[in-house]
Amino acid sequence: MFLKKLSWKSDKLQAALIALAFLIASGSVFFQGLERKAYDLGVRYSHHRPNENVAIIAIDDESIANIGRWPWSRDVHAKMLDLLGAAKPKVIASTVLFLEPQTDPGLAYINKISRMVNEGSLAGSAMPLKSLIAEAQDKLNPDSHLAASMRTANNVILAMPFMLGEPLGNVEQPLPRYVTRNALAFSPSDGRDVQPPSAISVAAPIEVIGTTMSAVGHLNVLPDMDGAIRTEPLMVQYRDALYPSLSLQIVMRYLDFGVQQLQVHSNGLQLGRLHIATDNALRMHTYFYQPENGRPPFSVDSFYDVLSGKINPLKYQGKIVLIGAS
Repeated sequence: MFLKKLSWKSDKLQAALIALAFLIASGSVFFQGLERKAYDLGVRYSHHRPNENVAIIAIDDESIANIGRWPWSRDVHAKMLDLLGAAKPKVIASTVLFLEPQTDPGLAYINKISRMVNEGSLAGSAMPLKSLIAEAQDKLNPDSHLAASMRTANNVILAMPFMLGEPLGNVEQPLPRYVTRNALAFSPSDGRDVQPPSAISVAAPIEVIGTTMSAVGHLNVLPDMDGAIRTEPLMVQYRDALYPSLSLQIVMRYLDFGVQQLQVHSNGLQLGRLHIATDNALRMHTYFYQPENGRPPFSVDSFYDVLSGKINPLKYQGKIVLIGAS
């Protein structure tokens, strides 16, 4: 009856048909491509003032040329944290992964001698030798040096990568406490209409370093079909918990919030009075700042320039410092 009352030339009918056609086609590859192009144009021609409290220390070509080939000894990272820690930045975040122990070749021999001394396999007085071995073990253990520097700074956030995908069975082993304390309990049946990306496994920082970090966040991204990054998953689900991204951890620490104060909703995250808009997969649209007059939008310094004293670390007092490769 309704259609009979409307002629085919009716504006309302034409509008309804056009809307229906767009609704049907909106899931097509063609329209998704148009949406991506429109978003890219919107980002390109909009302007946001970058936060002056964000500073980047770049592991760049100059740093590699002067310090040596990658990966560097963790003593290098420890020295950088000592310099920054004395300057009192609000947050230090590093994208360098510390997933395996770094063992100096000489340390294995020292440990072997230490075991022989403790077992009484060496004749004569062992006390001077024990003292020498203890000194050598300390000097040849860069992991413990980095851990000590992180403990002193007391504001270092590290990164860990998840392997995304739907788990097919039970997880092999539980994560250590220094990782799970960064998680927010989550169950799909708790009434929240959210579907965050799920993970099969995770590579966590080693224990000696992980126990001294202030927080850890994931570094996973979800590229679009054309390979571009337009969103960031602010949370990843692993087992029955949600793990924040590195950037979200930085924001929480900068604003003096803990992960348990984070509220998850289908349209975003609530952190105190701050609302972060997302879709129901907890993905936030990214914004890439454009250079101005040939200068990067944020302060970028070479790792080597800071390490060598060319740049005064006091420059970073009270700021968010990001350390990573460029």
